Amino acid sequence: MTPRGAYMRVGTSAEPMPQEQIDRLFAMRTRNSIGRIVSNRQDLSFEQLRIYYDERGKRLNQGREVFKS
Repeated sequence: MTPRGAYMRVGTSAEPMPQEQIDRLFAMRTRNSIGRIVSNRQDLSFEQLRIYYDERGKRLNQGREVFKS
């Protein structure tokens, strides 16, 4: 992000935000991603996904169990 695309309100005008402030705000952002979200249900499996894909004639890679702990 650059000052050309980030503005801040100063009185009644909008001024370009300094790069240092953009960097600081960007560093403070919440870093939620699908991989960090904790499910309320921890008994998760991919069985329903497998059934969904099987019904549509698609095959999932069954040789790798990446998400199994």
